[in-house]
Amino acid sequence: SKQASGRGRKERVVNNSNPLPLPLPPPPLMQASLPMPSEVLQLIFSYVHPGSVPSLALISRSWHLEARRHLLSHCAITSSSQARLLLQTLQDNPELRDACRALTLSKGSVTKVVPGAKRGQMVRVEDAVEPDDLVLLVGALPGMQELHLRELAFATLRRRHVQFASALSHLHTLSICGSPGSGSFNLVTVGQVISSLPQLKHLALRHIHVHPSALEGISPPTFQLQSFALFSTRYLEPRHFRWLLRTTSHAESIRHLALDWNDSPRKINPVRYVVLRLTKLSLSTRIPGTVEAFVMHCPSLRDLTIKSSYPVDVRVFSNLETPLWSFVDRSSPGGGVSLSLLERVVRTRRPPFTRELSKVVVMAWKDDEEAALEKLRLACLAKGVAFAVATEAEDSEVVW
Repeated sequence: SKQASGRGRKERVVNNSNPLPLPLPPPPLMQASLPMPSEVLQLIFSYVHPGSVPSLALISRSWHLEARRHLLSHCAITSSSQARLLLQTLQDNPELRDACRALTLSKGSVTKVVPGAKRGQMVRVEDAVEPDDLVLLVGALPGMQELHLRELAFATLRRRHVQFASALSHLHTLSICGSPGSGSFNLVTVGQVISSLPQLKHLALRHIHVHPSALEGISPPTFQLQSFALFSTRYLEPRHFRWLLRTTSHAESIRHLALDWNDSPRKINPVRYVVLRLTKLSLSTRIPGTVEAFVMHCPSLRDLTIKSSYPVDVRVFSNLETPLWSFVDRSSPGGGVSLSLLERVVRTRRPPFTRELSKVVVMAWKDDEEAALEKLRLACLAKGVAFAVATEAEDSEVVW
């Protein structure tokens, strides 16, 4: 009976109890996370302020390496000391050599102390970037695709200096800005450099010294440019244009052109076949009729920016085969397109080149133009055209 009563009690306990849920099995050990792809990290860093990228480098070793690669993707050097520091960094970290995609060498304000002519004398001189620095940097950066030279004192380069371009056969963007004074680049040096760049797509030149016999005996380049900019370069003759744009003209590859043209409109023959497929033109001129002459040879134009010292008749643009999308007028007082004429063109959508116009930017020089500006603004508002007034402080070269 005791066993029976015990069994009964046990059964009652079992039957009347409310069992607790079984405990979950222990979680498996966390696996090591896979490293994030380099492309994803670089995309993340592109949205981060440059000053915060060093903080991201402290997250992990992989982030540290990618952060350094991102900081070196565009190197800006303003002194010879900075150039030597970068070279030392690349020598100590060879895995970073292919990180740099763009290099900018420019004139800075850094100085250094060197021994003077007299014994014990120390003088302070400018710590400027030297031609040897350029040669060494180009050799240490095999992945560079863009090179920008700003106001460097490279008036004459020795042959061993000019040959640096042979190591940049993959370069696609080159901009050279000389100094307004005597220390500017000359066209001979520029010709020797660009003749060794078969993959060049974008070329910009400014303040280049031109001699009549320049480019003689130099093999013309074989690149096919997509954009070309030329400013503040006097005495450039038609044969120089033919040399620079020979293969580009045959291929009809150029789409963007920016230049100041202060010669007779009759001398645009060297570029008339280059601009047949042009979609964007930025033109600065002090010669009457130049804007109209260029536009007449650009039937595919979509984006036009002008800066003219003389009035421009916008009705001449009616020869365009495709309507304009954007029109920017940064002309000086008395030049460019009349505000009243531009207002009438926008309001009536005639000539046909304005039927797809979506952006208009003009300059305001006089107080008595406020009424004309207001009429133009209302006309743009009624037609759904974005309208803006550029100030004198914003005015500079049309494009650089």
